[in-house]
Amino acid sequence: MAAFAYEARTDTGELITGVVNAASLDDAGQRLSEEHKFVVRLGPTRERGQRQVRARGRGGARVRPQSVIWFTSQLSIMVETGINIGEALECLARQTKDAAFRPILEEVARYVREGRPLSDSLAGHPRAFPPIMPALLHAGEMSGTMTVILGRLGSYLQTQATIIKRLRGAMIYPAAMLSLCLGVTIFMLTVILPRFAKIFAAKGATLPLPTRILMATSDSLIHYSYLWVAGLVVLGIAAFFWARSAVGRRQSDWLKLNIPLVGGIFRKLYLARAFRTLATVIQAGLPLTEALEVARDVSDNYYFRDLWVQVAARVIRGERLAGPLLASPYVEESLSQMIDSGDKTGQLGKVFERLAGFEEVEFDETVKVCMQFIEPVMILFLGSMIGFIAISLLLPMFSVAQVVAH
Repeated sequence: MAAFAYEARTDTGELITGVVNAASLDDAGQRLSEEHKFVVRLGPTRERGQRQVRARGRGGARVRPQSVIWFTSQLSIMVETGINIGEALECLARQTKDAAFRPILEEVARYVREGRPLSDSLAGHPRAFPPIMPALLHAGEMSGTMTVILGRLGSYLQTQATIIKRLRGAMIYPAAMLSLCLGVTIFMLTVILPRFAKIFAAKGATLPLPTRILMATSDSLIHYSYLWVAGLVVLGIAAFFWARSAVGRRQSDWLKLNIPLVGGIFRKLYLARAFRTLATVIQAGLPLTEALEVARDVSDNYYFRDLWVQVAARVIRGERLAGPLLASPYVEESLSQMIDSGDKTGQLGKVFERLAGFEEVEFDETVKVCMQFIEPVMILFLGSMIGFIAISLLLPMFSVAQVVAH
């Protein structure tokens, strides 16, 4: 028997934590389900988890999403042509160019040769394979539709990678503009301003307040640069630990959803991902409760993860899943009503697929609109910073001219 730590919801929706003793992770989950506890998180206790990580070696490494997409598409083709899964895995392990992915595939191939299901072998590497993969592959193993499931997985992973690529592309421009603004500002304060400072000091002119502020900032950057560097390092370390803490993650997740302009992008992203996941999993034949668990696992945001936990808890009690969605500020009422309609008619898979496509289009449009606003805002910000420095340098010229005139 081993100890497994869990975080679960009761029938009333209360969040509880504890430890359960069981022979395996599946047995622990079954025991909690029998106690009417809906699992939010379940895993080995710290000591056991550390032993497992050491035993796996590099098996817990994170790999590039494109490597997983390549693996899924190649495995689908090989299985479709009649190649044994074990042989296909060994071949892919030899062919992959991702050094971090190769030992993982070798371990998965070894597990499959030992007689373990492919879904269980992939589930042992949650950092490499997204949670939807073992869930769908398990359904394919039970129904004998591995080829179809692998095809759906490849399409799903490619869609998600495309969405993430668009999001990162949308964030590159503001980051580049901000970096340019900071670089120009630091250059003017440390190179240009000191030359003007010597002229002002030689003329003995009375400097206006903006110029004095800039000169003080320039002096501190030049003579106390080590303090600025130390401060940035301390700030970076504090931000790192804050982002890793439970409170920090919750606060950053809230900011992602509520920052003007950017919040709309993240809301559409999380909805599109959840709907696409639910459509893929439900159409593969998994029960709704398991589909909601997968949707919860693929949600990178605390508030959306908690939303799907609440939905699943309602479904377990026999209620419809539209209730928590209607109460959520992150899901539009029209979407909740369409989901409720699909629930009543038994067409949830088709409804989620249509909604996923709709949200993906909305995501693209939101990104375009956001970029239309961000571009002039960043230009205005950059112009304001440089303009302020330029004006602060020009103002003393009038004082110098007055001093020379007299």
